[in-house]
Amino acid sequence: NAGYVTLGEDIVYAFNYAVQDGGAIYLSETTDITISGWFMGNSAGESGGSVVLNKATTATINAVFTNYDGWYGANTFYPEQQIFDDNNAKYGGAIFISAKTDSHNASNATITGGAFYGIKSSVAGGAITNLGICTIRNAEFVKCSANVGGAIANAVSSLTVSAKLCISGLTI
Repeated sequence: NAGYVTLGEDIVYAFNYAVQDGGAIYLSETTDITISGWFMGNSAGESGGSVVLNKATTATINAVFTNYDGWYGANTFYPEQQIFDDNNAKYGGAIFISAKTDSHNASNATITGGAFYGIKSSVAGGAITNLGICTIRNAEFVKCSANVGGAIANAVSSLTVSAKLCISGLTI
């Protein structure tokens, strides 16, 4: 994909699986993407249980991520936010943001508002693994877990966080 993409808030992405990356959405070399909707029960074998931003992808995400048991209720819909229920992967239980390579700039994500509830990763970044550029504003991280970085794993990259609430960002 190249160019401007908008994924609307009325879309439901449920129970999708990718053997490797991006359980629901895998974006590569995409700019000016806005992601809205409800993500429930998505998973990936490696990275980005719901979303992978790869090869200089630039995205704006307004998100609420919850575990499938529905920490806020599995049937609750937040019309102005994105909902992620029970998403998981080895790296970035909900979102994976790729690093700069020799041929591509780092991916860039701006996550505004929303929350991450009970999201899990088996290796790093319970909710988010950031290897690129990530700005998080007014978000909540509650009961997220991973071996490294219970809520966020950030490695040799740019990360700015303005969180409203962090409770039990658990590193196992």
